[in-house]
Amino acid sequence: MNPTYQDFLAQDPHHPGVLRFGGARMALLDIEAGFWGLRRQMEALVGKRLTDAVLQQAGANGGASFARSFVEQESGSDRQQTADDGRQALRDCVAAYQAAGFGRFEIEVLEWPVGRVVVRAWDAFEAWMVRQHGQRAERPVCAYSAGVLVGFVNVLAGRNDVVCIQHACQAQGADSCLFELLPAEAAGDVPVVALAPDPALGRQLNLLEILFDRMPAGIAIFDRDLRLRRCNPTWAGFIDRYTPSTASQVIPGVHFFDLAPGTEEAAMPIFERVLAGETVRVNGLRLESGGIASYWDVVFTPLIEDGEVVGFVDVTTDATERVQTEQALRESEAHFRSLLENARNFAVYRLAVDPNSPYGAQVVMVSPSIKEITGVSDPYRFESWFENVHPEDLPKAVEANRRAVEMGEPYSQPVRVYHPQKKQWIWVHTASTPVFDAEGHPAYFNGLIIDITEQKRAEEALQLAYQTLEQRVEERTRELQTLLDVVATASRSLNLDEMLTQTLDRLVALVGASRAGVMLLDDETGELRPRMIRPERAIALEDMAEMAQACRAVIASGEPLYVPVDETLGHAEPGALLPLRARGQPLGVLVIIGPEGGRFSQGRMALFESIADQLGVAVENARLYEQAEEAAAAAERSRLARDLHDAVTQTLFSASLIAEVLPRIWERDPDEGERRLEELRQLTRGALAEMRTLLLELRPSALAEAKLSDLLRQLAESITGRARVEVELMVEGECSLPPEVKVAFYRIAQEALNNVAKHAGASRAQVSLRCGPGRAELCIRDNGRGFDLDAVPPESLGLGIMRERAEAVGAVLE
Repeated sequence: MNPTYQDFLAQDPHHPGVLRFGGARMALLDIEAGFWGLRRQMEALVGKRLTDAVLQQAGANGGASFARSFVEQESGSDRQQTADDGRQALRDCVAAYQAAGFGRFEIEVLEWPVGRVVVRAWDAFEAWMVRQHGQRAERPVCAYSAGVLVGFVNVLAGRNDVVCIQHACQAQGADSCLFELLPAEAAGDVPVVALAPDPALGRQLNLLEILFDRMPAGIAIFDRDLRLRRCNPTWAGFIDRYTPSTASQVIPGVHFFDLAPGTEEAAMPIFERVLAGETVRVNGLRLESGGIASYWDVVFTPLIEDGEVVGFVDVTTDATERVQTEQALRESEAHFRSLLENARNFAVYRLAVDPNSPYGAQVVMVSPSIKEITGVSDPYRFESWFENVHPEDLPKAVEANRRAVEMGEPYSQPVRVYHPQKKQWIWVHTASTPVFDAEGHPAYFNGLIIDITEQKRAEEALQLAYQTLEQRVEERTRELQTLLDVVATASRSLNLDEMLTQTLDRLVALVGASRAGVMLLDDETGELRPRMIRPERAIALEDMAEMAQACRAVIASGEPLYVPVDETLGHAEPGALLPLRARGQPLGVLVIIGPEGGRFSQGRMALFESIADQLGVAVENARLYEQAEEAAAAAERSRLARDLHDAVTQTLFSASLIAEVLPRIWERDPDEGERRLEELRQLTRGALAEMRTLLLELRPSALAEAKLSDLLRQLAESITGRARVEVELMVEGECSLPPEVKVAFYRIAQEALNNVAKHAGASRAQVSLRCGPGRAELCIRDNGRGFDLDAVPPESLGLGIMRERAEAVGAVLE
């Protein structure tokens, strides 16, 4: 079975819009982006006839190359089958040409072997281009399409004498383009498109080379690495004119950005698109290299070999002058349009400097609209311009005019003017620019007078709206600040009454409430009881009962309740009752009573609910803190009881035993009595020292206030009295330590001496404190049994605590 175009025609995946047939590209040119501009350039250089000759021969070559893909490698023996194949191949070629986007084609007559072929086309691309640009042709323009058809027919028929006559063209106004293909001998003297090149074309001294060199557009070819392979003189001239590089540096192999440094940011994204296979057209592309700005109309077309982009063609037209002119024209048009649009609200004038005039200038030109705008009586008498100026604005207007005339400063001044016809004060803005003479002195002033009354009124209205908005923002800020204060109070204070007082006072101040209060559920009884009201005031029992009933309803529903002002129900003040919850459990109700006759906005209600949410958490935290304080107090009482029992009580018990037997011992042995009396003295001193230590721990601030030597002395006496271990205290130098260091030293000494008393089996210990500039050293020694540091069990916390205390104050424990 013979192949058709559907078997070979495919969309190029790397280059959208490009069709391939086997290895052959469908089109010589990028139709939409480059054909029209290239045709116009060629026509300008060599005329329409040679342009048509080049394009029709390009079409014939392209059509012939494409059609060869349909010719069988070996001719068949069945002539009828061969003829059918030729007809089908021509239909497939025309269909492929249409599929590639060159127009819509229909074969009306197909005599094969070729006697006559008639093809009708709609929107053939050349005719379509002419109409797209709003032009009308005097003769048929589809030279390329005609050439393609000639190439198709000649190759498929195995001939080279079939020519094409274009009888009709849509570019001339016809409904369609009509092509007739027939042997040359049957064409007569009618202009035709043939397969062979125009004989005259070969004698044009390499016409395409001439076009390349003389074309006013710059053309350059680059490889994938952006290195120049070839360019025409025009492109090299552009580099010479608009970059730091010179034309002599434009040589094969040079990198684009070496020629035009600084253009990477603008150019590189375009190069990436082209190297990805996209044809890119940009009008007015701005490039800046070496401080030189330029504008370009560019077309970048990828070069493809074996399905891969190997480089690209750069066709560039200098658009700098055009773009700059367009920009200036747009600016000029904008100014002119502005003048036209505001003609009723402005006047144009020219003042000439005149030292003899009272104001130093005289009016030489002014538009009539000045009377309508300002109501000035005689516009050409410059003094009259100042007659109706507001007394408050007149001094600054006169001074600004003086500086303009004498010093050549631009004049720009808004003033109020009384308009006699409108019988009101209006605002006008006068602005002028000086024109200097050859000596640099101001000679003229060209200016405008604009009625800005509506603008000023709008500004005043805007200012009023802004003030209103400011008030709303300020109110919202106060609300948010109140919420933040509630959160801060809740996190800063765990005292329930203190926190409630601060929160309710802020609420009252924020909304101007007459009062605000909190009712809380009792943890044990579940009853709802008032906890606080601000400001403090007595509430009638019937009012409290009604309030408690409403609060229980709020707790039951879990939803806020807002009570509007209703004189008929006796509600002269708005009320808000909001449930207080924490961890999903009800805690109580926040009650807010607004000012008499007031109302709560949606924003205020949302704020109240946010405050209630935070207040619920704060109440829960405060209650938990109270419970923790109670537990801590109980634990502290237990500890003190243990300490009193283990230390002071035992010491006093020993002292009382000695005191009871001391008289009898004294009678039998006075020396032993004296020894026991000394022991009794040590025990009582130890008990006193231990009591003082316990009192110090009850008042932590006393530890920081006392001298470290006094604290250590009390420790020594308490250990001596309790454990009968003689403790010697030695202090060298004066220690003025920070409170945290003093407390750390005291606690470490306390732990160390307790260990001596409990575990050392010592009879004597020594505590020495040496103080010097920027240094303090505490040393505890004893004559006990000692211990192996490596053998200390992990559950023994004493040494670890001492080490942590030392590290906390930057000390070293050995």
